[in-house]
Amino acid sequence: MNRRNRVALLALVPALAALGWSVGDGAYEGWWVREPHLAVGPGADGWASIDGTQARLDRVERVGTRETLSGETWEPPAGYDVWRLVVDVRSDLEDPRYCDVRVLDDVGRIFTPPDRVPEIPGAYVSTSLSCGFVGPDEEPADETYVVLPAGSDPAQVQLFSTSAGDDALGPHFFALPVP
Repeated sequence: MNRRNRVALLALVPALAALGWSVGDGAYEGWWVREPHLAVGPGADGWASIDGTQARLDRVERVGTRETLSGETWEPPAGYDVWRLVVDVRSDLEDPRYCDVRVLDDVGRIFTPPDRVPEIPGAYVSTSLSCGFVGPDEEPADETYVVLPAGSDPAQVQLFSTSAGDDALGPHFFALPVP
């Protein structure tokens, strides 16, 4: 390698490092502002509060066998338990806000409601819940279902929003322990 190439290479390394730093800094700032990493748990009254919205875990219950409309017996897939999550919400927002759901089990694994939990008779499964404005004709409770490995118990339900709009929770998320 000749001297000219060595000098160019030595100049190129700090230039690339500076470029990486400037691009990475913007990505970090975007993550810090939008991605959920600041947990907000419930107070003594059982409600967690973020930006004019309060949430609490109303019920968490294992779903067993159910009867389908055709009279057949439905049961969760082998090796799995299905859990019903019911969250109460109070808010002074005037526009809807939706939060994604994730569940931590008793050993720290993370699960999310799938787009399709196996067909559960009489159940609507959603990957997100209302966590903002509750209209006059709406119930303040919302529910979804999550599938966990058999024998695993949910330990915490987390509600978070990563949208970039005014309805975002920012870096905060609801961390609701399962009693």
